Amino acid sequence: MYRKCFDARIFELSQSQAEIGLKNFAECISDCKKVLQLDQENRDAKLLLRQAVSGQKEADKKSKAVFASILAQSPPFLTLSCAQRIDCKPIQIQI
Repeated sequence: MYRKCFDARIFELSQSQAEIGLKNFAECISDCKKVLQLDQENRDAKLLLRQAVSGQKEADKKSKAVFASILAQSPPFLTLSCAQRIDCKPIQIQI
């Protein structure tokens, strides 16, 4: 049992190190939490978890800025309703 827990910690920790290197912060956070469930005092997992949370916050800030600039540059017709954009005339169907 102890051997399995040790192997799982090593695997999850190495996987989380790879994930943070790839900037897959959500996966890294998940892996670190798995390690900390098995070993609450694991310093490496705690450090990686802090780095991943910080990296995720930074990535979220960048994404928010990018989307805000895209929306600021959007043409005005995107905000109009269908009736305002298209000449909507009723269609008469003969039966």
